[in-house]
Amino acid sequence: MFFPFFRTEGRVQLRGAGLRMRALAGVAMWLIAPSMSWAQATVDVSVGNIRVSQAVQDDSNSVRLVAQRSTVVRAEVDITGASFPRPPVDGVLRIFVNGTEITPAEGIASLNGPITPPILAGFAMEGTTLNFEIPAPTGIPPSTDVDFLVQLDTLPGEIATLNNTASVQNLVFEWRCNPTIYYTGVDWVPGGLGLPDPAKIQPGEGDAFIRGIFPFRDGDADLYSELLAPGISFSSDADGDGIIDGSTDGAALVNLLEAWRQLIVLFGYGADERTFLYGWIRDNPTTGNGRATIPGFAAWGNTQDIRSQRTFAHELGHLFGLVHNTRSVDELGWDVTGRLIDNPTSNNVVGRIKGLGLNDIMVGGQLTDSAWVDTASYDVFLDHPTMQCRLAEMFPYLAVIQGVFDPRGWELVELNPIFRYPWPSAPTGKERQQGPFRLRLVDELGQEYVQHFDATMFTEAEEGPETEFGAFQIMVPVDPDARIELMEIYRGEQLLMTQKGSTPPEIEILSPRAGERLGESTVIEVALDDPDTAPSALSMNVAYSHDGGESWVPLQVLIPGDENRFEVDTARIRRAVGQGMIRVFVSDGTNTTWADIDQLTTSAAIHPAPEPGFGLGVVGGTAALTVAARRIRARKRP
Repeated sequence: MFFPFFRTEGRVQLRGAGLRMRALAGVAMWLIAPSMSWAQATVDVSVGNIRVSQAVQDDSNSVRLVAQRSTVVRAEVDITGASFPRPPVDGVLRIFVNGTEITPAEGIASLNGPITPPILAGFAMEGTTLNFEIPAPTGIPPSTDVDFLVQLDTLPGEIATLNNTASVQNLVFEWRCNPTIYYTGVDWVPGGLGLPDPAKIQPGEGDAFIRGIFPFRDGDADLYSELLAPGISFSSDADGDGIIDGSTDGAALVNLLEAWRQLIVLFGYGADERTFLYGWIRDNPTTGNGRATIPGFAAWGNTQDIRSQRTFAHELGHLFGLVHNTRSVDELGWDVTGRLIDNPTSNNVVGRIKGLGLNDIMVGGQLTDSAWVDTASYDVFLDHPTMQCRLAEMFPYLAVIQGVFDPRGWELVELNPIFRYPWPSAPTGKERQQGPFRLRLVDELGQEYVQHFDATMFTEAEEGPETEFGAFQIMVPVDPDARIELMEIYRGEQLLMTQKGSTPPEIEILSPRAGERLGESTVIEVALDDPDTAPSALSMNVAYSHDGGESWVPLQVLIPGDENRFEVDTARIRRAVGQGMIRVFVSDGTNTTWADIDQLTTSAAIHPAPEPGFGLGVVGGTAALTVAARRIRARKRP
């Protein structure tokens, strides 16, 4: 008897004379088999439904997939005609891209086989399906034609073996570009706790949750890396209660982190909209788990084992623009490679499966073992501009404006001076130029620059009454050759502040001197001169380069101008032999000048210089691919 192939729901099936087969499409053939009945074939094993997931997936495999991201393939196993106990079943996985197999000749072995097929097949438990994991990099490129074929072993006495094979076909894998997430420790001085334990925040543990639920190419080491700079010392405790209050101290810490982020320079380029900085505080001395601007680029969170990994992912969701919700996970999830299991043991995560009873990552106040991601949040992450591989337009001498509003948003409680850095950086994207606040700048040529912005840091709904404002950051491309003469900030039509330009300050670094060898800490002494600005109104930011000015990291920020002698940590930086530089920027509120000291040797630095070929990077590696794709454009006078 002849059995024709026909397609249904992404599979190819074969039916006839009691036989049913699912197999790869496109095989031009006809099969002949003897007539038989199910009674004659006493044992028959077959593949049921197949799910291909990278974080969360539904029965129809409609949740989109990312090229080179860790992937799990789960296959139901059906069995008929077998007596109890049922025989164990195992199998292999084969992957085809554009019709060509990319897996080894022997296929990919299952993670958990052999398994005993359940009476009722389903995906709700790990052990009721054959599971195959493909860690990143998977070898699956961007394609609209990716097929996954599951091939079960033949059981003793099994005659009908055609249905031992089934596939899902023509799945689409999309390309996404990763952000670069730097992390640093924060010493909250009033708490007396010191910096966090490095083991709790290092790659592999601190970032386990974000690699699990965000559609990143999770095998990329540069996705999450330590900022090789001193830890941040933070002293704010506005009400003296010994707690980091989210709406006051927490907002101030976000503002401080953003000032540090502006001094991260890689391959000669400053921050863009894929550059994030996350600060870890020791334990959880806060009124909440962490804080972020919605949306933004800098956030912080706790290091408490039961919650810290989920907090990081939650705050990153805020940076991507998501607010709190009350949703539960709507489709089963999977922690591919089991990153979170007992990592650390006290996070209470025990399995890969992520059930429907868990909360979406944007539900507030959750623990690591009670949260995952639903399909709606996952889609937002997947489509976010941060993940798109668009070229970033980079401008030198951007005007960087930062500050902190009171929670109601009607008073500026903190306003950083404008800093303008010489390296090219990316201005605030158009999708972030919205909100109730408005910035107006006027330069010495009369050119006007107007930009709307937001400063939301907490909200329970898109337009809910619980909204609180806080830290903000704006990067505006202005004429690089013109001084700023006026800055105004409005809420609606109400003017909240105004600041006029003045004569630029002058700075000279008195110590250290060029060619010196620096120890674990270094005293920097400067001479400042500004005829129309009091020293206490000046502010300094300090950066260090290990490679002669190609890359920079922050050493200290927002130092008052009347502190002309201060100490910086020169131990937790990259080592330099004659190529080290220290640059001190000073701003009077609208104008920025700087001075350099070069030819420094930092022999006490604990981080070695990068390997040849990676010498320009803050951390080295594939970030060069992103930098090479950036565009630089400077605005010139008309």
